[in-house]
Amino acid sequence: SSGINAEWPLRPGVVLMVETKVKGHYVTEVEITDKDEGDNAKIDVTLSGPGSDLFSYVKESGSLGKIVNEGVLDRETKDEYQIKILAKDRGTPQKEAEIQFTIRITDANDNTPTITNCGDVITIRENEVGAIFTVTASDNDIGANGKITYSVTPGTHFTVDDKGVLNTTVGYDYKKEKSTDCDSALIPLL
Repeated sequence: SSGINAEWPLRPGVVLMVETKVKGHYVTEVEITDKDEGDNAKIDVTLSGPGSDLFSYVKESGSLGKIVNEGVLDRETKDEYQIKILAKDRGTPQKEAEIQFTIRITDANDNTPTITNCGDVITIRENEVGAIFTVTASDNDIGANGKITYSVTPGTHFTVDDKGVLNTTVGYDYKKEKSTDCDSALIPLL
């Protein structure tokens, strides 16, 4: 029985995959060959390593196969998997080959930003103009997907900068208005 040759076309051993909640997405192609015939050429393929149950090997045609995901891949939970592909023939004695590689999960814009100080009451002094409050928000995504931008409803007397600093553009008269609504946040006036 000659040896099994397991190859996969990517080097240096890292596959990038965007996080997904849908199973069956293509991860990478694998080519497994054996020059023997009969049982000696029949190959069984298994995956191992922490989290390998989230992936499976799917035989395609000839010596080609692919690795697909079998479960949710959430970058915020786990962003990397070390997977080993083990190919064994059915000959006597059995011959085997293995490939180890890394599946690195990249970010998708799948998280909604959260305002962490929502519901705070903002007090404004009468006729005060300028910075009155800083909105704090977070997003579990990374890079451009995790970048937070702020805005207020057009037509209000408020602006917000890229750091979340909320400003009034006019001074309010307490005798005329006791409170104002800024993007659904009630702001009492003093």
